[in-house]
Amino acid sequence: MITGKTPHGFEFEVDAGAVRDMEVIDALAEMQTNPLSISLASRKILGADQRARLYNSIRTADGRVPDEIFAEEFAFILEAIGSAGEDEKN
Repeated sequence: MITGKTPHGFEFEVDAGAVRDMEVIDALAEMQTNPLSISLASRKILGADQRARLYNSIRTADGRVPDEIFAEEFAFILEAIGSAGEDEKN
């Protein structure tokens, strides 16, 4: 299990095996050419409940979830997953 805390204070927990799922790999690859696929990739990696908690943790007073902040938070989570994978190799 990979755990961490994002710069905005969201505590996450990701199954290390999730990133070895071909559907996750496909979703991450799709993000290279279609930034909107971040929605699918984040749901695949975080699960619906945890993604909803992330949304709520960055929700503004007017009820919106800022896409730029979400992208930063998700990028941080992906970096943490990548770092954990590198640690396993070493």
